[in-house]
Amino acid sequence: MKNRHFFNQKGLTLVELLAALGLFAVVIALSATVIVQFIGSNEKTSGQISLQQEANIAINELRNQYIQGQDKLCISQSEIDFTFENVKNGNAINECIEVTGNPLSFSLGATSHSDDSIILQTTFNNKKEELVIPLPIKNNDEGTETPKPPEDFDNEDNMNKCTFPNDVQFNKYVYIANGNSTKRCPDGYLFKKNAAFTNGFYIHNHNKVTVEGNLYVLSEFYISNHVDVVVLGNLYVEDRTVIKPNGSLDVKGKICQVNDINNIEEIDGCEKEIEL
Repeated sequence: MKNRHFFNQKGLTLVELLAALGLFAVVIALSATVIVQFIGSNEKTSGQISLQQEANIAINELRNQYIQGQDKLCISQSEIDFTFENVKNGNAINECIEVTGNPLSFSLGATSHSDDSIILQTTFNNKKEELVIPLPIKNNDEGTETPKPPEDFDNEDNMNKCTFPNDVQFNKYVYIANGNSTKRCPDGYLFKKNAAFTNGFYIHNHNKVTVEGNLYVLSEFYISNHVDVVVLGNLYVEDRTVIKPNGSLDVKGKICQVNDINNIEEIDGCEKEIEL
């Protein structure tokens, strides 16, 4: 008798195989969509965080400039596009604000190259105020010598050199430009004797002026930020003196307000002394 072995070799039909492949393709497609959306969401979140960090850095930069007393606040070069809106006590000019009062408030808009955008609202307070030397407040009768009147000084047309060895006077308005821009006198301007400015004297940022004698200034005397003025003698003024918050005026002698700088009558030339 012969033995017969029967084997059950039942498998998938073609229809079942195609259905399984179709279902697998749908699952893959859905998974890919979810993954792409997840990656895109992460990239957008990362872009927003990075943009907010850049905006915060810009605001801190502006705040530091404001606290230092600067009248024009500007954002350094950046790949982010910044805009100012709703500015109070200031005027927006490109990526700068000209400060007109205190406190300063504004909205800062930031847009990246990937079109991410953010708007931050902020307010700045505690700006350093400029110092204005007022009109004379007390009389002074002490002293021993009347200084040489400026009308006897040598005339100069402009600040075309760094050192002046003789008594000099400038009959035109004198403006010294930003020292960081001109690089003209990196060690400062030095007057070995007396110096007189008969039509006003404006010293812009990042400069140093040293007068080893007396300094005479008619009209306004303006000392901007990051300016050091040292006078070893007296300072004679006929008008107000303005010193910005980060400017410095060091007078070893006296600060005197006079009615006529060419006709100083009181002893020591200080008709009225000004107290800071």
